[in-house]
Amino acid sequence: MRRERLAPVLAFAVFGLFWGTWDALLPAIKQATGVDDGQLGLALLGIGVGALPVMLSVGPLADRLGRPTVADMLVLFALVAVPPVSRARLPGWRSACSHSERSPAASTSSSTPASPRSSKPAHG
Repeated sequence: MRRERLAPVLAFAVFGLFWGTWDALLPAIKQATGVDDGQLGLALLGIGVGALPVMLSVGPLADRLGRPTVADMLVLFALVAVPPVSRARLPGWRSACSHSERSPAASTSSSTPASPRSSKPAHG
């Protein structure tokens, strides 16, 4: 396969692997950070909000500097930015990824005292 045809195929394959892995890790990330669905959704919205100005500015930048230069800058950015982020430790990350069947509700239910209604004897 010629290089002109292989490059987009490889780029889409890498993006697919990234987003597929990201999506698969979202439940563990949510559990490790302790956020609820709304907070996680708001944080994920930040991806699009941050991407929009970049997408709007990269086209003119590529026209001015050349597409190969911008592609090289992207690779350099990925090599510099991704390793530190991927090595970041979240509190509880290992326990969130351990596939344990404990649910937060189950672990807190045994420590909460019974409600007054449940401690009254049944009349009958």
